[in-house]
Amino acid sequence: MDKNYIQEYATLETTHWWFVVRQKIILQTLQRSIPLTGKLTILNIGVAAGASSDWLAQFGEVTSVENEQLFLDYLSAKKFSVIAASIEALPFENETFDLVCAFDVIEHVEDHQLAMAEMFRVCKNAGNVCITVPGFKSLWGTHDVVNGHKRRYLMKPLREMMLRNQGTVRYASYFNSLLFLPIFLMRKLATLKQGKGEKLTSDFTYFSGNGAFNNLLKFIFGVEPFLLKWLRFPLGVSLIMVARKDQPGKQK
Repeated sequence: MDKNYIQEYATLETTHWWFVVRQKIILQTLQRSIPLTGKLTILNIGVAAGASSDWLAQFGEVTSVENEQLFLDYLSAKKFSVIAASIEALPFENETFDLVCAFDVIEHVEDHQLAMAEMFRVCKNAGNVCITVPGFKSLWGTHDVVNGHKRRYLMKPLREMMLRNQGTVRYASYFNSLLFLPIFLMRKLATLKQGKGEKLTSDFTYFSGNGAFNNLLKFIFGVEPFLLKWLRFPLGVSLIMVARKDQPGKQK
């Protein structure tokens, strides 16, 4: 990532159709899946420009972690409280937090097994881990390269990672499903263009955060929070999962 992209990303976090609706889906999932007293201790890993920590704060005290230096510089300039650390080596004692979140983070690291183990290590027994990740390897494209992704995920392997860490999955679904086909086609087209020598681009280049097109995509994607109250999507551009940490020997 470069400095200009970081500045753009900070704006997109609060205006872009994908970020806006993803926030609704995450909050709705948390509200339906786990007890939210408003007094939780929360760890938010990979906070980027900080928007997710702001909206998680309604549920309790949020500790923010970020590893990308350009984001750390941006947050420091904003006087935003953040700890510089990697998800693969979290600087906290065992069983510190009621809720541990990593929204589109583990796809960026080399050892995602270690990242998952670290999230569960710092989560209290009977606490919860919530993650979102990109879905389906078939969607791999220049967007993944620009954003430093190492992989995309399917439901079953991700669930198995949770289980290996004494996690009982409480909720799991793909999302951004209604736009799966157009995004698939757009990414294949972007890959073809890049093969002809064009500059690598993120989805954000095509699906702008402003104007009528942004509002149209927000409307289409915005149907999904309602639908997810009643069903689970079998495929999607992204995936969300919440798991409770069980004591060893207590998993069902």
